[in-house]
Amino acid sequence: MKYIIMAAGAGTRWNNYLGVPKHLIEINGETLLARTTRLLKENNITDYVITCSDPRYAQYGPTIPQTDHDCEIDRFEESVIDGPVCYLYGDVYYSEDAIKTIINESNGNILFFGSHQEIFAIKVENIDLFLQYKHKVKKLFLSKVIDRCIGWEIYKTMHNMPWRGIQIEDDYIRITDETDDIDYPTDYEYYKNKIEKKKNNWLKNCISIIIPCYNNAENTKKIIDNLLEQKKWYPETEIIVVENGSTEDMSFLDEYDKDLVIVLHETIKGPSHARNAGIKKARGEYIAFIDNDDDIAPNYVHLLYQRMRFNNSEYDYCIIPALVDGNYITDYDKIDMSNPLTKLIGVWHYCFNRRIIQNIYFDETIRIGEDIDWLNKIIPNNNNGTIIENNTPIYYYKWANNEQSLCHRFNRGEISKEIKGE
Repeated sequence: MKYIIMAAGAGTRWNNYLGVPKHLIEINGETLLARTTRLLKENNITDYVITCSDPRYAQYGPTIPQTDHDCEIDRFEESVIDGPVCYLYGDVYYSEDAIKTIINESNGNILFFGSHQEIFAIKVENIDLFLQYKHKVKKLFLSKVIDRCIGWEIYKTMHNMPWRGIQIEDDYIRITDETDDIDYPTDYEYYKNKIEKKKNNWLKNCISIIIPCYNNAENTKKIIDNLLEQKKWYPETEIIVVENGSTEDMSFLDEYDKDLVIVLHETIKGPSHARNAGIKKARGEYIAFIDNDDDIAPNYVHLLYQRMRFNNSEYDYCIIPALVDGNYITDYDKIDMSNPLTKLIGVWHYCFNRRIIQNIYFDETIRIGEDIDWLNKIIPNNNNGTIIENNTPIYYYKWANNEQSLCHRFNRGEISKEIKGE
């Protein structure tokens, strides 16, 4: 199916506001055309064309001029039709879900997508029937029987509806999220502020969970799937997987929806580099780490939110109750928060407020014990922490066979010596 992005309108209502056509206005740092074409490509749609007369639009993909300009309905370009087509409106800010819906839904005939007021897309699989309705509406308009000829007139003609009023039938799929069209400058200012406010609220409430990943495909998938289930209840959860040059087949990572799981592929540079890449990518107000050979409880995200977000707290970090080789290492009613040894166990043992991390990164020259070095820069002199008070652990650390692992060294007292400089 070919996708035709209609962007050849005269822009009379827009009136060259801000000195650019409305298709080139930016919302969240991205033009409408850039967003639409990006979303198509992310959904593996490459057969698209933009109808326009502005050479600037060519940066977003192939363009063609609109053939006829007798009336507004001519925007439904016919010259490139060689099979089923989907018409997208160039002045619409599409949500990711809206584009997915438009791509995936089909009725084998003519399908409309939009709100109760505006049409956002028309998917045409019965070309002859669609052109029949289009030409009929155009003829009625040019004969002055009707006073406008846009997508709604095609819809009403299909269903023999009165020209005044709208009645939605089964071939009209309602899109009820933030997707909307931009006609006037006031539309743009209102909508831009609405979208940016929503984004800022999302970032303020977001917990970014970073999973450095080297091999261990089965357990990595188990962790991600667990988090995705929890994300259904806490959509502000951002999942970042940093694949660190694994020798196993980790191709399954790229099969996840890119809107749900961010996957970064790095060469083998060690856990410090992987965690740094995750920190740089993370957008959330809070940051937590999960090692890909460990496990988490089904209420892991819930308790992070409860402590770091819902309590209106100003904590810099919280300690996560964990189980290590059968030992519950966070008995919160006995823990001594003033003891620096308590605080230097592993980065997986915490959820951090972004403000205390800032630009502090892991030392990539350290391959063993990088947790201690990094935590020692952030935690020891910071007593503005709290503990998730839960009677059962929510993180399961799988005791490594490596005698140089952090928990083995903690048990042997080596960490104490490092802190004291011995």
